Amino acid sequence: MVRCDNDTYFANESCILDAFKHSGVDASKVEKCMKESGGLTEDQPNILLDNEIAAKSTMGVVILPAVFVNSAALRGALEFSTVFDAVCAGFLKGTEPDTCLKCLPCPEDQECVSTGICPSQLTSDPSSVSKTAFGGSLLFICIIFLITGVIVFSYQQRQMKVQVRGLVAQYMPLDEETDHAESAVDGEIM
Repeated sequence: MVRCDNDTYFANESCILDAFKHSGVDASKVEKCMKESGGLTEDQPNILLDNEIAAKSTMGVVILPAVFVNSAALRGALEFSTVFDAVCAGFLKGTEPDTCLKCLPCPEDQECVSTGICPSQLTSDPSSVSKTAFGGSLLFICIIFLITGVIVFSYQQRQMKVQVRGLVAQYMPLDEETDHAESAVDGEIM
């Protein structure tokens, strides 16, 4: 089988028969189907290909890529997740296969379908942190900063009040001396 993996032997008859044998395909049925549909050696119309081209026209397939899921056409840029979502949406609630239940919410849906495990739900790295722990830590740090900010703000407000009182206390005696001097001067005038 490995010898068929290069360009030289890929179309070799012995490699083709070996591949059929390994995959459990009956080579005689494939040969019969190919001969009945038009063959490969002569210039004849291929019946199967002609039928598919006719079906394309009746099904409304235009040159765009199209996939039919439950007789509904999906057209345009077909991505795995689009087709997978459409296939899983075709099942009634409660009858979905396990693959749909497990892989629809997974962001890496194609890998989930191939392996059966959602990679984003695995914690392969023991030093990784869960989203809940990360969010809780972030909230805790924000609360610590908020409390520290409130404490610093109230400390600065108290310090400012003390400084303002000190400044006001320094100027108040001047105002009282000025008042006494004016009353003395006023007293002489009277």
